[in-house]
Amino acid sequence: AITKILADNDADSVWIATYDHGLFRITPDETISYIKNQALPEKAITLLFQSKTSLLAVSENRVYQYNTTSDQFVPLFFDFGSGEKRPLIYAISQTHNDDILIGTKDHGLFNWSRENQKENQLTLQSFAKSGLVTSTIYSIEPDSNRNLWCSTQNGIVKLDSDGRLIKRFTTADGLQGNDFALGASFTSRKGLIYFGGVNGYNRFDPNEVSIDTATSPMRLTAINLPQKDERNLGTIDQVKSLLLTHQDHFVTFQFSVLDFISPEKNQFRFKLENFDTDWVENGTRNTATYTNLPAGDYVFRVQGANSAGIWNRDGITLAVRVLPPPWFSWWAYSIYGIVLLLLGWCAHRIYHSYAIDRKSAQMAMQMFEDANRADDEMQEQLEVHDELIQSAFQHHLTTLSLVSDFISHRGSKEPDDHLREATESGVKRIAALSILESCLYYQAGDSVTDLHKYTENVVPVLLKSTSVASETIVTINEVTSILLPTEIATPLSVVIYELLENCMQHAFELTSPANYIHIKMFFNPNDASTSNRLVLSIQDSGIGLPDSIENLALERSGIGIVQSIVKKLGGTLQCSDNKGTTISITFPDTDVLYGSGDQSNPN
Repeated sequence: AITKILADNDADSVWIATYDHGLFRITPDETISYIKNQALPEKAITLLFQSKTSLLAVSENRVYQYNTTSDQFVPLFFDFGSGEKRPLIYAISQTHNDDILIGTKDHGLFNWSRENQKENQLTLQSFAKSGLVTSTIYSIEPDSNRNLWCSTQNGIVKLDSDGRLIKRFTTADGLQGNDFALGASFTSRKGLIYFGGVNGYNRFDPNEVSIDTATSPMRLTAINLPQKDERNLGTIDQVKSLLLTHQDHFVTFQFSVLDFISPEKNQFRFKLENFDTDWVENGTRNTATYTNLPAGDYVFRVQGANSAGIWNRDGITLAVRVLPPPWFSWWAYSIYGIVLLLLGWCAHRIYHSYAIDRKSAQMAMQMFEDANRADDEMQEQLEVHDELIQSAFQHHLTTLSLVSDFISHRGSKEPDDHLREATESGVKRIAALSILESCLYYQAGDSVTDLHKYTENVVPVLLKSTSVASETIVTINEVTSILLPTEIATPLSVVIYELLENCMQHAFELTSPANYIHIKMFFNPNDASTSNRLVLSIQDSGIGLPDSIENLALERSGIGIVQSIVKKLGGTLQCSDNKGTTISITFPDTDVLYGSGDQSNPN
């Protein structure tokens, strides 16, 4: 099956390509089979082409270049610029500037430039401007005006030197048919071009072919929206812009080229700017459909070619705006922003309140800890004070006990009865002072005394040495429980002791079966001139007083001590004899002595 015969005039030989036995070369001396000598291991050779520099042999899958020096064919692995399988090569030609044109099946026309040939670069450039990217190129013939004529499955096309389509010729122009045969082309010495097809061949002079290059106008014929849409778009060909909502899930544009010679051959391509990255080659289909377009502004452009292949580059232009859904509109974002600001403000307020609460809690905890620490320190100080007071108390008691022991020891050895009696009286007074020590308290930094307690404790001690039976004496203690400063309470305790001791020793008859002593001390509430006069009163049911208190003071040293203390404190002493003896002592304003007497007993 012979596919190509090519004469090599320089070497006086003929190249013969076959489909099932590879490539042969016939010389006057021999016939060489390149499949047998392994110089070209391809059985199916579909095309031979002699360029200005080398011989190219084409198989179904590869292109080989002949090396005259080694008499070998070297494969050329062309890069067609797509990741798909290499297209089948049907035609090869060379232009006036030595570029090699390669026609393919269903992939249009490619160019191997002279610069890439010199640099052995195998990258090919597609003639995308020709509109033949999906066409099958059977043959390529350049004319004297540097135009290219190509036979295809859809007539003959004329291209300029840059690969732009000038016109497509069909049966309407007198062709034998729209489909042509593989490799059936020839250019004569007179410049006539021949193309062969299934119904014969066509011959023409390219210089005498007149071409109408006028473009055909285009119209937008319909815009189809969802069936439920009842919008009135008006006259379609006058629509300059289209507004779509988020509910327009699809839109279909319909357009046409106003060329009615062969309308089925009109070509279309379209592009939605800001959505499509490149033109969409739509062939003869005159519709374009888009679904679920994002919100934004677009420009829909359509270009069309009439049956002659003349493209209307201006075409149709339509501005399209797709509105966002309400929840994506500017006012929705404004609301979102306001809500976010409010949420942020609320979060800030909540956090601020939380921070304040936490800070308050920390401050409260700190204050609580400080208060506890202060309480602990105060308690420690109080404990230290108590220890000091207890230590001082024990020291005083020990000192008084030592003094009492010393006086008692010395008094027991006195032969004089009066001295011995005086010594015993001194020991009793020291015992009373010891009782007074147990009634002292430390309060608000000062020492205070409970004379009511003192009176309660000293009475039993005095009852042990009465002149009458102790069980015959009843004592009534109405001494105030208000705590008095120690500096005033101490002399008052001596007064109380001396008066009680005098009553128990001298007031009652030895044969009296019932006796009583009523001791009172209070702040006089009936004296309008001053409210803080302190009154001490001791009343007994005894035998009464002698002639005068002065004589009593001379006879009884205790009364003398009382008078001395009362005088020192600025008080007055009164005695009365009415069914016994009543001694009343009134002290001046106690505010002058020690401040307010409104003190409460800690017990």
